[in-house]
Amino acid sequence: MTSRLDQARQLMESAELEAMPERKLADIKEALDLIAEYLDGRSENSREYDLANNLRRTHIRRLIEQIVSNKSLRADDAFGLWFDYFRFFFFEVRDVVDSALSADPDLQRRYKAFEDIGVPQLLEAAKLCGLVPSDEGHSK
Repeated sequence: MTSRLDQARQLMESAELEAMPERKLADIKEALDLIAEYLDGRSENSREYDLANNLRRTHIRRLIEQIVSNKSLRADDAFGLWFDYFRFFFFEVRDVVDSALSADPDLQRRYKAFEDIGVPQLLEAAKLCGLVPSDEGHSK
C-alpha cells in the first residue's frame, strides 16, 4: 500500500476507536479525502482501486453500525451533530450506505431509527425557512 492509503487506514481505525462522535466524523472524512487522492487517476479495474474502495466500504459500514447505536445523538441538544452525520451518510457516502443497508435488514432498521431521531426537527426547520409548507391553515 502507498503512504496515503496507509494513512487513510490508520485514520479509519483511529476513528473506529474514537469516543467523541465529532472527532470520529472528522477522522473518517480526512481518511476519505486521502483515499480519493490515492484513487485519482487509477483505473477502476486495478487491484489498488479495489483495495482502497474496500477499505472505504468496510469502515463506513462500521461507522454506520457505531452511529446508529450511539445514544448521545438522541439528545435534544445533539441535533447539529445528528445532522452532520445525516448529511454525511445521505450526501457524501450514499452509495456505500445503500449497499450496506440492502445487505443487512437489521442494520437498515436501526439506520431508519437513527434517521427518525432528527427528521421532526429537520422538517420544523424547513418549515421555518419556507422550504416546505407549514401545517397552519390546513384542515385535517
